[in-house]
Amino acid sequence: MLLLQCARGRATNQRYHIHELAEFSVEGGYLIDGFPSTGHTSAIASASLINAMGFTPVATIDSDMLKWARERKAEWIVSSVAVGSQIPEGKIMAVGSTEEARKKISGASMEVMGSGMITGIPGALLNHGAIGGQNVIVVLYNPAHEGADYRSGALLCTAMSRLVPGTACDIDALQAEAEKAERAMREAETESGEGILKRGMYG
Repeated sequence: MLLLQCARGRATNQRYHIHELAEFSVEGGYLIDGFPSTGHTSAIASASLINAMGFTPVATIDSDMLKWARERKAEWIVSSVAVGSQIPEGKIMAVGSTEEARKKISGASMEVMGSGMITGIPGALLNHGAIGGQNVIVVLYNPAHEGADYRSGALLCTAMSRLVPGTACDIDALQAEAEKAERAMREAETESGEGILKRGMYG
């Protein structure tokens, strides 16, 4: 299995290239796209997979993912994207580029999204996968809020681990981070409210 993650970046019209750092094979395996999208949930989930499984870097990315995946004989490509109000908050769905991909989604006890708008890198992967017969699965979620959404990250990571055999997530760590982030947000809101009150009284 190969997991691709980029700390920062966005889809553009430029071509990317993958530079291998070590000899490895993903024949019959999975290629997971962990590029960040709305709320950084994808990056949080992929980082949890990396940490839980103890993966080591074998390449750097800057390329056409589908072409490279075919050349390396990867059987599956798994990506994710936030779709906002297209699905309820806290729910995970998925869409597949082929009939085999859709059967795999159903087999993982996940709902297949019948219609909707998938943009960015995941949308491009689905389109090209459908045209070329490459198995692509994009997991869809509705983030609770902008920023580091650890609860959505936990849901997404769990969904990906159901799709990719032999993987696991550090859910306890994600839940702890979620609680820490929520406490920080509540404290910030309290401080902000107190500041407004003081300015109203004395400003």
